[in-house]
Amino acid sequence: MTQIPALIGRAGPHRHVIAPRLIAALPLVGIGLQHATGAAPLTTILEQFLAPLESTLGGSFGAFVTINAWGATVTEIFAGALLAVGLLTRFTGLMAAGVMTVATITHVVIDWENEPPIALALIVLASALYAALRGAGPWSIDAKLFGGSRSRSTTTPATA
Repeated sequence: MTQIPALIGRAGPHRHVIAPRLIAALPLVGIGLQHATGAAPLTTILEQFLAPLESTLGGSFGAFVTINAWGATVTEIFAGALLAVGLLTRFTGLMAAGVMTVATITHVVIDWENEPPIALALIVLASALYAALRGAGPWSIDAKLFGGSRSRSTTTPATA
């Protein structure tokens, strides 16, 4: 049991980044799986979102809705899974932030039943952006593959 504090101490200054990574990853995967299984169909939400535009422009956005619903669902699951393990964290954090930006706008524009609170979308957006800006941290696959958290240390002198 005394080994755990020693491991935490050796993890480095950016070990806290695991928290925002997981705060963003777990809801992304969960909501993405709900969209994929039909428990919370994204096509219905997109149809409600685009209904005023369809009536104004005339025509149907059926294929557009289907492609975007599946694209968003796959992005949520993919980005959430990679954020959870810390692989390609900066890229997947930006992917997750993009999906959550659209989710936040959708929350503001329409109100659908069984809607998760807008705070969830904002928290996941902020956590994904933080992970994208800070990197994966020492407890990640990125650290193992690319050699650390890639932060600039102020204690080591610059090489000439």
